[in-house]
Amino acid sequence: MANLNENDIRLIENHLDGLLTPAEQENFAQRCLNDKIFADEVFAYQNAHDAVFAANRTQLKARLQQHAQQKTEIKPIVNRKRLFAFSAAAAVLVGWFIIGNFFPKPHNFETDFQTNFQPMSSGGIEKSTNTQLTLLDSAYLAYDNRNWETAINLFNKTNNPTPKTLFLKANAYLAHNKSENALPILYALKNNPQFSEHREDVEWLIALCLMRKGDTSELKKISQMPDHFYAGQAKKILGNK
Repeated sequence: MANLNENDIRLIENHLDGLLTPAEQENFAQRCLNDKIFADEVFAYQNAHDAVFAANRTQLKARLQQHAQQKTEIKPIVNRKRLFAFSAAAAVLVGWFIIGNFFPKPHNFETDFQTNFQPMSSGGIEKSTNTQLTLLDSAYLAYDNRNWETAINLFNKTNNPTPKTLFLKANAYLAHNKSENALPILYALKNNPQFSEHREDVEWLIALCLMRKGDTSELKKISQMPDHFYAGQAKKILGNK
């Protein structure tokens, strides 16, 4: 490996953590194109970063499973004070139930959106096959790090975007609370034969965008399609309305 100075190491770490601004990320990608030795170091750091992330994730999963098992082995202890507290809490809940039925609150579609929207994974999206980083690679990295504004800016600068790239950009817009920018992209993708395998995903995001404005018409359509992948989630939202 080449001897990198502290500034280069800090630059690569900020790149991997998605902390670079759009302008810095663009300059970073350009440097990788012009400096093969530096680009090789970036890929080496990326591989090490991915390996550490995978190991930490496995360790965390094991700890969570152990914690869950320990919780099931703890026997509940109930005394009079706790019983009284539970009774008081139950009375409060009954009171809230009565108040809620006689004085119902307006339904909060924004809560439904935040609960049901999850940015689609970029896994399987074709990236550059070149050994050097490209602007598109940097856009994917910013997306994977949930740096939505940077990802959007970089996606906008890529030439000849594919349907999958446009789909990721629409997801980034939604995560960045810009449904009005995502909808036109999603409507175009809905009728794109090159993206037909993800048609249900597109229809679901369109339905969530419209629901955010109080329009549940697309949700109802999906709920009435038993074979639709998101039919169950649509029914759940409409049932809670």
